[in-house]
Amino acid sequence: MKALFRRGKAYCETGLLELAEEDLRTLIQLDSTNEHAIEFLSDIKRKLNERRSQLALNADRLKSDTLKFDGNVAMNQGEYLKALELYSDSIELNATNIASRSNRVLAFIKLGRFQEAIADATIIIDGLEDNEVIKRKAMFRRAEAYYNRAIELKSIREESLIYLRHAEQDVSKLLKLEPNAPAIDLQCLIEVAIRDVNNIDSVEKLTSASASPVKKDLTKKPQVPREPPKTLYE
Repeated sequence: MKALFRRGKAYCETGLLELAEEDLRTLIQLDSTNEHAIEFLSDIKRKLNERRSQLALNADRLKSDTLKFDGNVAMNQGEYLKALELYSDSIELNATNIASRSNRVLAFIKLGRFQEAIADATIIIDGLEDNEVIKRKAMFRRAEAYYNRAIELKSIREESLIYLRHAEQDVSKLLKLEPNAPAIDLQCLIEVAIRDVNNIDSVEKLTSASASPVKKDLTKKPQVPREPPKTLYE
């Protein structure tokens, strides 16, 4: 019995936990009052459970990354609903997959689901501290979603203006962190829209504001802001 205990301990020290568990179970069958063996077996079981949980977690993370990649392919092919579903499956497997959530924001925007885009982007902005690149991208996309939601609500002056002010705040913060052409373009769209909303006689012009910061052609449909000059999908 001592030999079984020693061999089980040696197996445990070399990471062969399953073999160690087998020896300790045999030992306890031979001597059910052996407290050292019972305690040792309990410790081995705990380590095995931790190992299995980590293996399952790693498998989920790998599958999550695979789903994110498939979502990126669908986005590039213009299959936005399929991409949305793939990103959602990816997040369900690994809620910390920020890249999948960031890309899902864009999928929501492409599908016109601006409230959901705002919610996802806010999760990233409020909860992400160590990845400024994705955080800034989320801030840009949230501003874009705020703007587009305001355009949807153009007939409801007060609500439209609230969304435009939120968009304005995000773009202002973004330009302080990283001035870039897409954010400047969006800022121009927002400024024109705010002026139109504040002019009661011009509320109906909200959807025809120009993106140009120099000449305002009120007959031209607003352009969707360009993406930041970085990789579109993580």
